[in-house]
Amino acid sequence: MIKEQRKLTMEREWTEGEAWIVKTLGLDVLVKIDLFDKNLI
Repeated sequence: MIKEQRKLTMEREWTEGEAWIVKTLGLDVLVKIDLFDKNLI
């Protein structure tokens, strides 16, 4: 599940805020946010 979401997160375009999250906190944080948004965690 996490590997699949990581791939989806990397493939989609990020907003400016999401790009900041990745730059500052790392891609894993954005992946977790995406999973949370989909009610998977």
